[in-house]
Amino acid sequence: SESNNKDKYNILSRAIKAKRKVWINFQSLDKNATERIIHPCNLFLYNNEWYVSAFCELRGEIRHFSLSRIKSYKILDETYKN
Repeated sequence: SESNNKDKYNILSRAIKAKRKVWINFQSLDKNATERIIHPCNLFLYNNEWYVSAFCELRGEIRHFSLSRIKSYKILDETYKN
């Protein structure tokens, strides 16, 4: 939903400024939910959809996550370095 995405946007925005790691439960395109710890670095709009660019600890590389497919999330106390 629109307001839910706005909340995610605001929270991820704060996490980026504070360089805080974020735990997400993410629904991949094949509908499987995976838990990731990400280091969010940027938010961008593409084809009317908001995404967060983040280093994914699971994959060991930068990935782009669609906000609408982040089912739950939690800002962690742990910070990351660029």
